Amino acid sequence: MRTVSQSYWIAVGHGRSEIVPAPNPSLVEGVLACQQKEVEITPQGRYEWRPVTIQMCDVSDRDSLVFATGLVVALAECLKAAGATVTVVDHRRFSHRHDFSVAESDDCSWEHREMLQKMHQNPLGQIQVTDHAEMLRYICEICRCFPKARVLIPIAQKGFGWWLREKLNESKPPLHVELKRSGWPTKMPKRMIIGMSSLLSANPDHWDIILFLDAHRATHAAVLRGMAQFATRIYRCYSFVQRGSRLSSLARLRLEAVSGHLLSRGEEKAKAIKVLWQRSPTCRRSPSPPHSLEWKRDTIWNNCRRNDQVAAVARAFFKQDFPRLGRYGVPIPNEDCRFSNIQSPKIVILVESVEHGQQLQKRLDGWQFYSGLSTTAVLCDSMDSYRKIITISRAASAGFDANVCINAAGGSGLAAFRNVIAEDEGKEPEIEIPVFIVDFVDEHDATAYRDSRARAREYELLGWKQSPVPTTSLHGEQERQRN
Repeated sequence: MRTVSQSYWIAVGHGRSEIVPAPNPSLVEGVLACQQKEVEITPQGRYEWRPVTIQMCDVSDRDSLVFATGLVVALAECLKAAGATVTVVDHRRFSHRHDFSVAESDDCSWEHREMLQKMHQNPLGQIQVTDHAEMLRYICEICRCFPKARVLIPIAQKGFGWWLREKLNESKPPLHVELKRSGWPTKMPKRMIIGMSSLLSANPDHWDIILFLDAHRATHAAVLRGMAQFATRIYRCYSFVQRGSRLSSLARLRLEAVSGHLLSRGEEKAKAIKVLWQRSPTCRRSPSPPHSLEWKRDTIWNNCRRNDQVAAVARAFFKQDFPRLGRYGVPIPNEDCRFSNIQSPKIVILVESVEHGQQLQKRLDGWQFYSGLSTTAVLCDSMDSYRKIITISRAASAGFDANVCINAAGGSGLAAFRNVIAEDEGKEPEIEIPVFIVDFVDEHDATAYRDSRARAREYELLGWKQSPVPTTSLHGEQERQRN
C-alpha cells in the first residue's frame, strides 16, 4: 500500500471546511471528486463521449483545499487509510435553538434513541429508513428532541406536501407544521414544508434544521445552489435514504456533500457482517474501452495474477489458515477467527460470468460451479456445497448460504447480496449470513478503482463494517504511467 507520512489539519466549519495542506488528488479520488461522461459534438459532426471531472472542492491561495463539510468524515478516513496523520478541529458553535432534549429521546425506541443521539453529535448525516411510516416517526422525534429548533422540510411534489402536513399534525401532541403556498409568510412558522425550488429564496438565518425526505431529489444541482447560502450559517441538515435505493457516484458525492455521511443504525446490525478489503495484484492497463467485455476479460476474468490470489485466499479460508491469510493481506481480527462449523466453513466465491467462474474452477480442485444455467440447487447439504463458485446473477435470484463470501466479480454494484439479508428485519434470515466478505481493490486503471470505491459505498449503505479501503499503491501508479 502507498503510505503517506504527511500530516493534515482539517478545520471544520458550517457548510465549508478547509484542509491544510492540499492533498494529492490521487489520494482523494472518489471522495472529493468523481468522473462523469458528457456528450460533445466533434468538428466532423459526430457525437462522442468525453470524461469530465466533477469536483466538490476549490484550491485556495494558501496551499489548502476548501470543500463541503459533509465530506469531512470520508476525507479523514481516506487519508488515515493511506497512513497519513489527520487532525480535525471543529470550529462549529451552535445556539440555544439547537439544544437537545434527552427526556424526549428517552421515550423513543432504543434504535431511534441511539440514532437521535448520533444526530445530536453529528450536525450532518444520512438516515436509512424502510418506508414512509418510519420516516414520519423520525421527523416527529427530531422536532421533539430539538424543541427550540426551526425546521425546514423541502419536498418535490405538492400533493405529498399536503399528505405530510396532515400526518405530522395528527401526531400527539401536534407539531403545527405549515405548508408554504405562493410566497413566504410575514410571520414565519416554527416548522414548514416547502417546494425544492423555494430553497433558493429561503432566509438561512431563520432555519436551524433542514430535512430532505427524498435522497434522489436532494442531489439535484438546484438543491446545491440553495444550500450554498447556508454555508456560513449555523444549521443542521439530514437526509432520509430508502433502504435498498441505489445512487450514481455523482449523486452519492452530492448527497454526502449536502447532508454528510451515513449514520449507522446500531452496533448489532453492523457486527453481523464484516467486509475485509485487500489489494489485488497490478496488471497492465487494458486498451479496450472501460466496462467492455474485452476490458473485463483483461482486468478481471482472465487476469491470472488476480485469479491466483482469489484462489489462494479461498483455500486459506477453507483450511482456516489465518496466519497465511494475514500474509496475503486479509485483515482478520483475532477474536473473529471462529465459525459456527469449525471443521468446514462454507466458502462462496462470486463471479460475474461463466468464463470467469471456469478460470477459478481450474485453480480450485473439488469446488462446485453454479451459474444461471445450472440445474443443481445452490443450497444443499453435501460437503461439496461448502466450496462453491456462483455467478452474481444466480446468487441474486437464488441466494447463497456461506460463512465467507469472496466477491471476485468486480463492478460497481452489489446485486448478488440482494437475498443475503431478510426483507423483514423483524424475522431471522432463512440462510446463514456470511461472517466475512472479502473484496478486492482493483487499481488496474481509474475505472477499476472507482468501481471498488463504489462497492465500498454500497457496503456502507447496508450498514456493514469494513476494514479501511486500501488506497492506490505506488507500483500501480507507476504501471499506469508506463501504459
